[in-house]
Amino acid sequence: MPTITVKARGLKVYDPRDGSTAWSDNPALCLRDFLTNTRYGAAIPETAIDDDSFSESANYCDELVTFKNSDGVEYQAKRYTCNGVLNPDDGALENTKRILSAFRGIPVFSGGKWRLVVDKPDVADFEFTEENIIGSWSFSGSSKRSIVNQVRARFYDAALDSEDTMTVVSVGDYIEEDGQIFEQDVYYPLTNDLTRANILAQHYLKQARQGLAVSLSATLEALALDVGDVVSITHPTPGWEAKPFRVQKLELEAADKIRVTLSEYDDSVYTFDVLTPPAIPDTNLPDPFSSPPPSGLTLESGTEHLQVTASGTVITRMLAQWAAAPSTFVDTYEVAYKLSAASGWTSFETSERQHYFTPVSDGHAYDVRVRAVYYNGRRSSWIEVSNYMVVGKTEPPAAPTSFSFASQRDYTREFSWTLNTADPDVAGYQIRFSTTLTDEWDAMTPMHLGLLVSSPWETNILNAGTYRFAIKTVDTTGNESATAKYITATLEESPASNILLARYPRLEGWPGTITNGYVLPNSNDIESTDSTTWDDLEVDAASWDAWLLWGIDGDDLTYQYSDIDLGLVLTFRPMLSAQADGAIVYEINHSQDNATWSGWITPTAEIDARYIKVRITVTGEAPRIQSMTILLSGQKITEDISDLDTSTLSATYRTVAGDIRLPIKTTFATIKSVQVALQNTGAGWSWELIDKQTTTGPRIKIYDNTGTLADATIDATIKGY
Repeated sequence: MPTITVKARGLKVYDPRDGSTAWSDNPALCLRDFLTNTRYGAAIPETAIDDDSFSESANYCDELVTFKNSDGVEYQAKRYTCNGVLNPDDGALENTKRILSAFRGIPVFSGGKWRLVVDKPDVADFEFTEENIIGSWSFSGSSKRSIVNQVRARFYDAALDSEDTMTVVSVGDYIEEDGQIFEQDVYYPLTNDLTRANILAQHYLKQARQGLAVSLSATLEALALDVGDVVSITHPTPGWEAKPFRVQKLELEAADKIRVTLSEYDDSVYTFDVLTPPAIPDTNLPDPFSSPPPSGLTLESGTEHLQVTASGTVITRMLAQWAAAPSTFVDTYEVAYKLSAASGWTSFETSERQHYFTPVSDGHAYDVRVRAVYYNGRRSSWIEVSNYMVVGKTEPPAAPTSFSFASQRDYTREFSWTLNTADPDVAGYQIRFSTTLTDEWDAMTPMHLGLLVSSPWETNILNAGTYRFAIKTVDTTGNESATAKYITATLEESPASNILLARYPRLEGWPGTITNGYVLPNSNDIESTDSTTWDDLEVDAASWDAWLLWGIDGDDLTYQYSDIDLGLVLTFRPMLSAQADGAIVYEINHSQDNATWSGWITPTAEIDARYIKVRITVTGEAPRIQSMTILLSGQKITEDISDLDTSTLSATYRTVAGDIRLPIKTTFATIKSVQVALQNTGAGWSWELIDKQTTTGPRIKIYDNTGTLADATIDATIKGY
């Protein structure tokens, strides 16, 4: 009988692409055969296999690609193959993992079927943004324990009669960046050639460097995704703009949202070249593969680094400087910065050894790092400065040169000021007041919200009385002038018009809440409780005389009037006054919907509200409240006069040409402002406000371009109460 020699290639497997059954080293087809085989495989019914995805994966594995062998010679071969021996005793799960390792396969169970996805380069066609991300989300990065910069890969090399072989793949840039070697072992039991083992090991190493994972809840739009899809995230919280990720897991979290787990994606993971430079022989020439980092990174900020724009806006900048890397092969430097509390870095390249970062925020901590970029593309390790606190403009602006007060004929209070030398970054001015005539700025109360931008400023906010006023300059950085300008002024009673509401708590029996006090039955005053106790005596504790002679130490006394409902949202000016022993602080808390409240504030401006809370706090040695008045004064009134030819006015309103009173039809108690627009008069014409008379109308004068009184056609707007 003749001797027959055969070479066993392996099992025949079914190919869903053409319906044939034949030997194949295509890993996608081998996996399908193993999953469906009832004798040595996982015994999954063929009806539960998504053949379209297996066919697509098989085509990807069969594509001819160009490889380089260890000698640098290029050749073409299939992208992935699967050759080796499986032991059924090792179990279906373990053997499935071994087949998947040969081509970076990912099995996915979706819609009642098993799909196959190959980890390969892809383009994101779905974007997560603030529109479809719901609620909170989490990030996690690689721990130091999971860092990899060198991989030892075991495989069975067909060129060495399938001998158990080891290959080592490392990336020098990663090792230099990490400062030491972090090695990991991997096993490719069904890969039988050195080139593919190197490629798979390099894939593993690079993917391990992409350690960022994200877990988020999304709208039902995410139902369009499958595990293995590449998506992008654009979101201001981490500072990402179309950052790519691969979908790892999808779960229905609720009826209207999906939980999505993502892993970081980078195209560079899928490059095939695995090059190890030859050892550099001993020589006195510089080593082109050495990539030392720069040194001496320092950060600076403050007044000398500010940038002032033509409009006066001040931009805070942070200067980074460093010493050159000790190498002649440095091309540029990569610099990066981020808020210390953030995760995403913003990078720049520069050929200089310094860089300005802008804009940055005053009073915030930043991290900055720098590394050298070499002509051969290598990058050094980073040098870094962490938690640097940025300082903006520290030099205060100049204080106002003058500050004055005048009471107009209609009782309007007018504050005026000058600033001889104004810095270009002056943002405005703040005026404060005090009833205690103090010269301590921090102890005074702001008269207005925001900043005043021009002088003069008119207001009727405060009640009659003697006050101490102060003004400071404020720049665009928020710095106040080092000193304030102070004046003392006595305000006459401001006429209250269009009274919406008047309340006199004393006459009503003090409705509301009293804190640290009680109503005296005989006088009907509110008196504070005394916080002095027997234990406070520093003399003989048994001495009753000492107790009687002990001074009063009254608590801060607060009275809050019953809540007020105006019935609808109105514009008004709160006018609060009180007679009390001690320093008085007036506060209101207002709302338009009884849900969102302003918080307790000092009433210094008009308010739009329906619901109001009012309280006063009296401090001193023996606080006491004798009376209180609450007035809500005047909705703002506006009257518009259009196309008025002043030459047609009667003698009641027109004294001579150009000297007129505006014929108002609205009854004003106080006129706050008058605005006039001259029509078709040409350049050089002007107008002047003479008074704000409320009975016969405000008086104005109109001048032509020679300064002579003249009639004109005008539009006017009068505002008041």
